[in-house]
Amino acid sequence: MEDEEALDTWIAIHGERLLKDLAGFLLPKIDAMRQANPNLRLLDVGNEGDKMAPTFARLIPNIHVTSIIPNSQLQEMQESAEKAGITNIVFKQGALKNLPFDNDTFDVTHAQHMLCQTPEPWDVLREMLRVTKKGGVVAIHELDWESLLFWPELLGLIKFQDTTLKMFAIFGGSTTAARELMPWALKAGARRSQITLNYDIWQSVTQSARENSGKLYIDRIQTHETFAKLRDMDMLKNYDLEEMVRDLREWSWRDDASEAMFSGSMLIVK
Repeated sequence: MEDEEALDTWIAIHGERLLKDLAGFLLPKIDAMRQANPNLRLLDVGNEGDKMAPTFARLIPNIHVTSIIPNSQLQEMQESAEKAGITNIVFKQGALKNLPFDNDTFDVTHAQHMLCQTPEPWDVLREMLRVTKKGGVVAIHELDWESLLFWPELLGLIKFQDTTLKMFAIFGGSTTAARELMPWALKAGARRSQITLNYDIWQSVTQSARENSGKLYIDRIQTHETFAKLRDMDMLKNYDLEEMVRDLREWSWRDDASEAMFSGSMLIVK
């Protein structure tokens, strides 16, 4: 993660857009819930990158956020948030299919781009429903990685997409998560009448959006264990990784560049 001052500055500059882009489907529900209970408790069980949970905590008044993260990041994330002045958030380790919380603990339970990486994601949804209070909401945003389109079609971007699909095939998960949200929710025990599902296009067209996506993808290439595993399995060479990073950086600043992907957002009212 960036240093504490950078986190605070980043949220001040980009936080509202982040919530609008990734949690816009959830914010009206949170606003309505705050009319009856201004002190909501939100659980984030996983998101792409490290900004979403602190952004919830910073920008939604009187909310208390609990974020599930890997154990190796616990101390760093908590200290970074506190030093940035974000004291209404705690970070915990926990298995997504066995969350370390009692039934009916949270008003809002949220996940972003995590179910696609999880075998048997309906089990995670079942746990999210369990820890959500009656009248609370489970909120999910997912992508169909199979639908990812880049322009221009630089070789490193093509390799990045092919490698991402290969990782799902080898290590598990779904490349069609957005379109599978409804059956997953039903399999988790939700009733159809509880579910609101919408589809949209995830896109990076502006320079700031491309820079954010490019940084996210580069961080994944350089730090995600599955890329290292593919390299160790001799399915990726160092020059492949270097080419991906180089072309993603070029793509980030090119005026003619763009990205689009099919996405789905789902609310389950318990």
